[in-house]
Order: sequence, then C-alpha cells, then structure tokens
Amino acid sequence: MKRMISIAAVFLLFVFAAEAAGQQQGNRPQLSDRAKRMVERRLKRLDEALQLTDEQKAKIRSILENQAAQMNFDRTRIRQLSREERMQLMQQMRRQWQQTNRKIEEILTPDQVKKFRELQKNSRRGRRRPRRSRR
Repeated sequence: MKRMISIAAVFLLFVFAAEAAGQQQGNRPQLSDRAKRMVERRLKRLDEALQLTDEQKAKIRSILENQAAQMNFDRTRIRQLSREERMQLMQQMRRQWQQTNRKIEEILTPDQVKKFRELQKNSRRGRRRPRRSRR
C-alpha cells in the first residue's frame, strides 16, 4: 500500500512539475506523430460539432496537447506496473480526462457546453463493450 501511495505521489509530482515547466517556458509539449494526429482529429470533431471560433480552437488545441503529453507518459509507464498499480493509474487517467473536459467547457459558450456534454454522453455509449458470457 505504501508503495502505491509513493508511486502515485511521484507520478503526480512529475506531472505537476512538467506542466509548470511548460507553462513557465510557454512551450508546447513534445508529442509523437500519433499523438499530434489524435489531437487534430479530436479538435476537428469538436469544431464540426460545436462551430468553434479560431480563439477557441487555439485554446482547446493547447489543452489537448498538454493532456496528450501526460497520457503519453502514462502509456509508456503502464507496461512496467503491477495490475493494482495499473488500475490506480487508469483511475488517475480518467480524472485527467475529466479535468481536460472541464477546461474545455470553460472555453465554450453555454450552448456549446450543452452540445459538448451530449457528445461526451454519446461517446461513452459507443465505447462500452458487451460482456462476454461465462461458460
């Protein structure tokens, strides 16, 4: 238990330190080509659904790039963790997604927020997999 708490504390410290350093320098995070494509794909879907302004697009792109950089770090570490540690890390990643969505909502108009929440709701429905029957 102490080990998991220590790992979580180190992870959070690293994430906050990296985010603070990036904000101080004003630099965009270094992303893989795959991560860049994912950011652009999500931004395009949001723009098509919400008719974003150029200012909104720039702010949301920055939020998505920061989140992608954090998630990329998590994915590389996940293979080295035990099952319990992976579950804990997945919970942290879910919280990061929720935080990212809240940041995006702060940029949107009230009408856009409604549409955004509906998109999120529909997206979650599509990701659920049917349970396998036990034999």
